[in-house]
Amino acid sequence: MTAHGVIVGTAAYMSPEQAKGRTADKRSDIWAFGVVLYEMLTGRQLFGGETVTEVIAAVIKDTPSLDALPPSTPAPLRRLMERCLERDPRSRLRDIGEARIALARTNQTADGASAPRRRSLANGRREPVTGGQDVNSVRLGSPGRLLFLRVGANDGLWATALTRNTIDLSKGSLLEPGAVEFDAASDSLIAIFPAKDRRELVWLSRGGVTTDIAGAPFDTSTGDIALSPDGRRAVLAMRGPNLTGYFVVRDLETGADTRVPQPQAPSIMANGSGTVSWTPTQRLMYATGGIESWHLYDWPSDGSTGSRALADGLAAKMTRDGSRLFYLHDERGTYRLLQTAIGQDGTPATPKPVFPDADMKVRGFDVSPDGRLLAFTTQNSDTQFLNVIVTTLPDMRERRQVTTFGQNRPVFSRDGRELYFLSEERASGTGRGQLNVVAVAAAPFTVGVPTSLFAVGGTGGPSMSGFDVAADGRVMMTRSAPLAEGGEQRAVLRHASDQLIFLPCERCFSRSPCRCRTGARCPVSASA
Repeated sequence: MTAHGVIVGTAAYMSPEQAKGRTADKRSDIWAFGVVLYEMLTGRQLFGGETVTEVIAAVIKDTPSLDALPPSTPAPLRRLMERCLERDPRSRLRDIGEARIALARTNQTADGASAPRRRSLANGRREPVTGGQDVNSVRLGSPGRLLFLRVGANDGLWATALTRNTIDLSKGSLLEPGAVEFDAASDSLIAIFPAKDRRELVWLSRGGVTTDIAGAPFDTSTGDIALSPDGRRAVLAMRGPNLTGYFVVRDLETGADTRVPQPQAPSIMANGSGTVSWTPTQRLMYATGGIESWHLYDWPSDGSTGSRALADGLAAKMTRDGSRLFYLHDERGTYRLLQTAIGQDGTPATPKPVFPDADMKVRGFDVSPDGRLLAFTTQNSDTQFLNVIVTTLPDMRERRQVTTFGQNRPVFSRDGRELYFLSEERASGTGRGQLNVVAVAAAPFTVGVPTSLFAVGGTGGPSMSGFDVAADGRVMMTRSAPLAEGGEQRAVLRHASDQLIFLPCERCFSRSPCRCRTGARCPVSASA
């Protein structure tokens, strides 16, 4: 454990708040990622000095300049670095997962057209390789072989032939589905796979007694869940074998799942607390897109098509009468809460900010079913704690902070008389905390004394992630389930001598069987 005011870390990669001895969190890691990315692109340090003290002083007082970046650096990559190197942690990139989305888009221009293609050197000339935006980490493997990662679609490690300085990625072969990193030598390669997050649904009473819910365990990247208005179904955020996100609607009585089609494809699905929700008419609201380009849709929950665009934003909540919509709008990586009226035909009116103060950045929120109370999460700039605050709507004449020790993920009960929220242990990073509840009322405006219901996180317990509350007061949560075979984090080393690495035949581009030789697959080797 690191005491407040003690500086720990490599000076050149410290965030400004870390260099000042303040509490470091994941945003300091995002800053360090930006510094490393800068050094990779420029070949020089971002902050220099002859002594550690001089380096720390530069981190604290100097504004990062990106002038040394190569002129060919794609604009999306520049924007990503600017977001990672924001001196104010409140304006910094919210989650490192968004960096992966941005990196996958570095070959796409603002208007959606393809940026200049990756090129290879052929007899001193640059030749086009691909105009796709889904190719990363291109490396030469054994002679005549090219290895690369794909992201966004058919994720994993791919390979293709490189003959006579000609490359055709469309004839590549998927070697390691789901791999996120790799390295290669002339006769071997190593591929890195992330651990899967496997969960199962459970009910918990107010006393913490657990009851299983019908249905198979599922892989997820967020643990995001939401109960339908009638309490008979739940929408679950899932992760496919190729790491793409999608969601299903589960019948809580039978455990049967119905996959919900995406409103647009291909697409990156929004993830995080409260990013999927229900409308009063049993439709779903979810966002697709990316950094500063989220698009909010509603569509049927029965697996049919018929989506409709609602707004540019994510994490929407609708009042029980369907008259008002609240959602977050991404403004340079911080989120501003907007609201809009819904017309008789379901069309949203022009949105307006909930808070006139542009500096009020919201990390998560919920609206009471009658639309008279708003609970939102914001971050204290001094303590860095996330705190839940409750206010009245629409006047917001008074605000009350629920506690002073940090909370997140506010969820109103179905009758709007109670507010549930998670609180994390003071020792950050433990993944353990409490589910709490507090009585609330709009008239007169009151916020009671919070009560801790039961522990969350830790081995065998409910997960410290998304939850929802049924009309009878039971809480729906997820808990870790045993990983399926191959679900653990792992690195796979493959040698040509073991006949484990296979690439497509350079003549017929068949993986197996080869259609132009003897029927055997074509292994990577130093002589291939």
